[in-house]
Amino acid sequence: RNGRGTIDHFHVHGRVDVQVGTLSKAIGALGGYVCGSRDLIDFLYHRARPFLFSTSHPPSVAATCIAAFDVLEQEPERMERLWENTRFWKKELGGLGFNIGGVNTPASETPITPIIIGEG
Repeated sequence: RNGRGTIDHFHVHGRVDVQVGTLSKAIGALGGYVCGSRDLIDFLYHRARPFLFSTSHPPSVAATCIAAFDVLEQEPERMERLWENTRFWKKELGGLGFNIGGVNTPASETPITPIIIGEG
C-alpha cells in the first residue's frame, strides 16, 4: 500500500510477534533484521543456528539505514515518484509484450517486477 511493509499494509501494528525484513532492497544497504520481544530476541541470539556464524553490521551500514529512513520520512514525494515510475515501467513492459504476471501468474503489486520467461 505505502511501501512500508506487510504490517503497515494490513494495519496490524502492535499485533505481530515477529517482524523480519531486508535492508538490501529499498533501503540500499545490506543484511536484514528481526524485531520482537526481548525474550524472543534472546532466544534467537542463543539458539538460532544462522546467528552463530553472523556478525553485527558495521557502523557504516547502521548509518546508511538511519539516513535512508530519514529520507523516507522527510521526503514522501520520493515514494510517490517510485510508484509513478513503477506504473510506467509495468505499462511499457506489458506494451512491449513482456509477461510481467497477471495472466497465469499473479501480477506483482510492488515495484519489484518479474519478467516471466516460458510458461507462467
